[in-house]
Amino acid sequence: MKNILIIDDASYIIESLKFVLTQKGLNIHSAYDGQNALDILENNPIDVILTDLNMPNMDGFEMTRKIRSNPNHKKLPIIAYTGYVDSIHLAQANEAGVTEILTKPLTVEAVFKVIKKYLKKISGPISSRR
Repeated sequence: MKNILIIDDASYIIESLKFVLTQKGLNIHSAYDGQNALDILENNPIDVILTDLNMPNMDGFEMTRKIRSNPNHKKLPIIAYTGYVDSIHLAQANEAGVTEILTKPLTVEAVFKVIKKYLKKISGPISSRR
């Protein structure tokens, strides 16, 4: 089973994504800020990260930079999402090491499609259970 780490300070987003993605056969870990996510990543095998960029304590940009500073996580797919997409946010995300960026509002189909794309790159085809 593939492990996805979802990071968002809005619990309803985590719970909504968790509900749908577990039905797709994925194991979900969740965190409410960047520091909590780093702790989870240190202690669990994670295949893909799905994160909000704007969070308290440690935002998605800083968290991504810290993840990328670990040689073991240089190629870990980090999919970020935000409601504020402009050239500054895109440049910051790119500089931090975000793999791909999605814009809010998120759709389950878009999120699963992107996760599935990166899981295929890691290990070949995965289930698309409904």
